[in-house]
Amino acid sequence: MANSLGTQSISRVAAILRSIARFGPDGARLSDLSRSVQLARPTARRMLKGLMEEHLVVQDPNSRRYRLGGLVFELGLATTQRSHLADFCRPVLRRLAEATGDTIYLVIRSGFEAVCLDRVEGSFPIRTVTLAIGGRRPLGLGAGGLALLASLGDGEVERIIRHHEHELEAYALTAEGWRRAVETARTLQYGYIDGRLTPGVSGIGMAVANPAGTPYAAISIASISSRMMNKRVGELRALLQAEVSTLAALLNKRPSSGGVFDTAPNI
Repeated sequence: MANSLGTQSISRVAAILRSIARFGPDGARLSDLSRSVQLARPTARRMLKGLMEEHLVVQDPNSRRYRLGGLVFELGLATTQRSHLADFCRPVLRRLAEATGDTIYLVIRSGFEAVCLDRVEGSFPIRTVTLAIGGRRPLGLGAGGLALLASLGDGEVERIIRHHEHELEAYALTAEGWRRAVETARTLQYGYIDGRLTPGVSGIGMAVANPAGTPYAAISIASISSRMMNKRVGELRALLQAEVSTLAALLNKRPSSGGVFDTAPNI
């Protein structure tokens, strides 16, 4: 029983930290976090107080919103694997940004979510920055995340959808609509989002498998919707496919290191 309670507490702490990260630099209200992690407000408040004492969370004295604390950043500095992947993929992102003028994202799977690992902005005057580096959202809501989700088996897709089912109303999405989006992405062989997350912004994304064949990362192109007409979507698809194929080939040539290139995503 003690072990079970301890494991549950760890899971709740991790869920709170992930939820705060998803709300971004503006922070999250207690009500946001309570609803997101499905905890009673007194329980969420008590856990947040403990996290604040450990410097994992801070609270803005004016807005009363919670943000990630300095210790999270310090611990992150001790992890280099993901930064290696970002460095490795950066030339691909730059080439795509230069060729398209749009914003290019590199996202990876982290359990039930997609995390933005890197971003390169193109030269087009209207920026489409919808996700900050380090930002996270449910896997499958963005174009890159949808490409990753569609590459998984039906059972895993259903597990992820069920995990986020209580949050879908906030994204104007239903579980059935999400399943249809996955099927469409499988048919198209890429993820496509048309203004669902951010009005007026569309995106196209493709998954990249690691040397073991596991879809781990995805690259996506985001643009204002008026630039994502049918003909241009085809052109962007071809550019993205070429770069993703090049990147996958390069990853397969890397010697096994037991690092981020060789392991399956956290589940």
